[in-house]
Amino acid sequence: PSAVGLLKDMQFDRDASVRVQVSEALWRLGDTDAREELVAATFSHYVDDQAIAFMALAEPRDPEVLPHIHPGLTSQYDQIALIAARAAGMLGSDAGYPLAVAGAASSDPAQRTLSAFALGAIGRTDAQPILSKLLHDSNPDVRLAGATAILELRQGH
Repeated sequence: PSAVGLLKDMQFDRDASVRVQVSEALWRLGDTDAREELVAATFSHYVDDQAIAFMALAEPRDPEVLPHIHPGLTSQYDQIALIAARAAGMLGSDAGYPLAVAGAASSDPAQRTLSAFALGAIGRTDAQPILSKLLHDSNPDVRLAGATAILELRQGH
């Protein structure tokens, strides 16, 4: 909380990614204006800003932001849809479960990794067979994400 003044000064940085990350920090500290900045960033033309914004919105675990997460599930970018699925899962919604299941079968290891994280956040135990398969993936990042997701299931988030 003692950094709020410094963070507020940084909201006007020239770099858009800095502004998004400042909004994330302020939202975690309860600043609702920063939440609105993150909602706006979910519509950014830059995929990285969208990714940060969806995860940042979900991190405080405030279910009121769920309506702002759901549009990401239909993103034209698979990685954003999977990140939105993870964010929705963090807020108690399994709306992204079909996306995560489909992503786990992707030929792209980045999508399989994001799918594992989404499945872990969603927390459905019927994802165990899918995650078990990811534990034996040829890509070490996918294996690690699968193991992390299984631990999330076991801990109940």
